[in-house]
Order: sequence, then C-alpha cells, then structure tokens
Amino acid sequence: GMENMRPYLDCPHYCYAVRPALLAEQMKLIDHASVGLTLDTGHLLLAERMYGLDWQKELEAMAPYVFHLHVHDNFGEPNFSLEKNQYDLIPHGRGDMHMPIGSGEVPFREIASHLAPYFKGFLMHEVREVYEQEWPQLIGRMERMLPQAEQMPDRNSAIG
Repeated sequence: GMENMRPYLDCPHYCYAVRPALLAEQMKLIDHASVGLTLDTGHLLLAERMYGLDWQKELEAMAPYVFHLHVHDNFGEPNFSLEKNQYDLIPHGRGDMHMPIGSGEVPFREIASHLAPYFKGFLMHEVREVYEQEWPQLIGRMERMLPQAEQMPDRNSAIG
C-alpha cells in the first residue's frame, strides 16, 4: 500500500504523495487489486492547509482505493523537515501531532461519510506515546464520534 505523506514547509514537493489526488492518479495507473492506499487523516489536513487544497476533492479521488486508515488529529499547521522532535512542536500546535481524535481540527465525521460507500479495510488510531495516559478513555471513542462508522462494512480498530 501507499500512504499520503505529510508535507514540509521547506521541501513542499519532495514526493508526489504529499498531494492526495496525485497519489490517487498513481493508483489508477497501477490498477492492481493487491495495491491500495493508506489514508492518513492528519496528513490530509496538513496538505489541505499547506497547499490550499479542497480536502473533499482530494478524498474523493482517493476513496475508491483506500483500504487502510491512519486516524489521528492535528491543527493543520505544517512544520519544517528538520524539526524532528514532535515533543517540541506539540506545545505550539504544529506538525504531524498524532493526537487522539477529537483533539484537533481533522473533520472525522465528514471523512467517514465520504469513505462509507467504499471502505472495506482496517483502521488504526495512531496516537503518540505522549498521550498514553489517555489511551483507556480512547476505547470506543471512534464509535461515539463517528456514528457513520456503523455503516462501514468492516471497522477494525486498533490504538497504536
């Protein structure tokens, strides 16, 4: 599988996968049932804000190919590639924060709604270890936040 990558302020075009629709075009060209996309919700928001994209159009292009979800939250504020210590960025609300869902600005309900007709894969709630004390409260949060998830054919969930 291929994942939509997070953008960086200092190298905005390091990879075609930072723009989700371009990644979807690559999938269309590959056209193989064993190859799919991993949609990273935090990366989607970062790309939308950095490039001025319409996340709904980007997601529409990706949706038919998504077989795996990396679900986490952030505030859509990109960082520089050399800013590797996420713990330094968290207090500033920047970067690929991997916060628990509902803690930032990723539109989870809308994303779930767009994916519902297509998605038959796996979901992983990707949360950084700094939020480990919150893990017990996160069990079941997906179902509470995303009532549409019941309509999704297979909603396997893991925290990690």
